[in-house]
Formats: sequence, structure tokens, C-alpha cells
Amino acid sequence: MHTRQGVAVPAQPNHNAAEIVEQLRELLASNWAPLEKLCPTGLCEQFLFKGTADGIYLYEHVDSHRYLNVDVFGRTYAFNSDSRLYYPISVAAAMRGLAQAELDDLFSPAERAALSILFRSLEVRHEA
Repeated sequence: MHTRQGVAVPAQPNHNAAEIVEQLRELLASNWAPLEKLCPTGLCEQFLFKGTADGIYLYEHVDSHRYLNVDVFGRTYAFNSDSRLYYPISVAAAMRGLAQAELDDLFSPAERAALSILFRSLEVRHEA
């Protein structure tokens, strides 16, 4: 029961609840779509969606706290802390930044293998 001006009234069903839930699902799915285009299955779970800036989706790795910044077209960006701007970088460079040698302990062997395959495929696409 909800109260209005001290009088108890029965709660009214929200007929828009299903519509609101569906809109929320679509919004959440759209937030993850750019990352899902880049990462192999199982690797997306290693990231947190942190928001958007200038049309760029910001994903933070749960262990390293490094960011993978991607737009809806799959282009990747790095953040320049001096200028406070994002600048484009290659997908391979963005992924290599996540998997640097000092970060090897953050990824399981299977994740490192998946990243290695991804790097090779990106280099082949870039050369073509």
C-alpha cells in the first residue's frame, strides 16, 4: 500500500514496467556491443563498463584497471592525460596495451592465447 496525504491507497500496477525493463535491457546491451565486437568470448567478462565520453565507450579491466576505449564502429582510442582528449590508436595497439608483459599474471593462459590469436588476426587484417 502506498500512502497519499496520510490516506492508505492500494498500490497501482505499473503497466509500463515490461516496457521499461525492455528499454533497460536494450540500453545495457548497446553499452556492451562495441566491446563484444573486439573481444573473444569470455574476455568481455574481464571488463567493467564505465561510461561514455565524446561518443567513446570506456571499459576498465577488472584487475589491471587499464582502459579499453572503443566507439560504435570498433575504432579504439587512448586517453591523453595532458590534453584530456582521446586520440585514435590501432586496435592491435589497444589490445597490446592490455596484455603487456608486466600484466601477464592478470590474464589466464587461455585469455593470453585468445589475445594472441586476436592480435594475429588484427595484424593480418591491417596488412590486407
